[in-house]
Amino acid sequence: MKGSPIPRGGRLASRFLAELRSRRYSPKTILVYGTALRDLLRFLASKGIHDIRAVTPNHLMQYRSHLLHRKLRPATVDLFSRSITRFFSYLRKKDLIIHNPSGAVPRIRFTRRLMPVPTDDDMRILLSNPDTVVPLGLRDRAILETAYSTGIRLAELAGIQLGDLDLRNNTLRVLGKGNQERVVPVGQHAALWIGRYLEIGRPHLTGAKNKQPLWFGERHDPLDYDGMRSVFRKHGRAKGLSCRVTPHSFRRACATAMLMRPGAHARRGSLRCGASWTVPSAAVTTFAADCCESRTP
Repeated sequence: MKGSPIPRGGRLASRFLAELRSRRYSPKTILVYGTALRDLLRFLASKGIHDIRAVTPNHLMQYRSHLLHRKLRPATVDLFSRSITRFFSYLRKKDLIIHNPSGAVPRIRFTRRLMPVPTDDDMRILLSNPDTVVPLGLRDRAILETAYSTGIRLAELAGIQLGDLDLRNNTLRVLGKGNQERVVPVGQHAALWIGRYLEIGRPHLTGAKNKQPLWFGERHDPLDYDGMRSVFRKHGRAKGLSCRVTPHSFRRACATAMLMRPGAHARRGSLRCGASWTVPSAAVTTFAADCCESRTP
């Protein structure tokens, strides 16, 4: 699409994305927001709109039509629209615009496709895939067990510090989106594997300088978001799995296990998971601490 981005709009978008980073939003989320905003700014520039304050609901409706004309999936259009709504809400909150044009644009209603949920057998295969004889294998097993037990997000998992972990009480302090802190339970199996990693694996991986992060890589550097994703990518394609397992699959798997339990409370689970939304039970994305207590460590 021809046309250069709006200079002021670009600076405001950069400020908005910096705000998200400071509030510990995941790199993937920030990438999506940035892509949506750059696309919007190019579209506005092609229409001769060079002042972000001049954007009207009609302009945003035109942009949505433009996205649909490009035959993007409804879910993608909705994601872009929500990113733009969040951006203009930020501008209004900071008094950088007088009116929020996105407030008058109705959301698209579409049927959400339920993502596949790993089975109990899938999770057993995946959790037993790491070679726990070597330090990196112990680390990977501890990571996967922690993700399955707590249901925390990938960025939250990567950001765990030693001081966040309380194995005596089997709890974990998590700093999530918006710098909101919460304490989540850690199941017995996860606590066991974390303990083994701390005792046997981690001493071989820690660096000479910063020893506060929980997870380290083979080069003795703290494991960052991309490194954590590579762990899931490596083991998520283990032989025998019925579907490809991603970090978010762990949340879906635990959601299913939780909802199958007597007295399961979807809203309580979503709060413990750090989610701010509620959806029908069939689609809720939450978790349960140590979903499969019968598993053998």
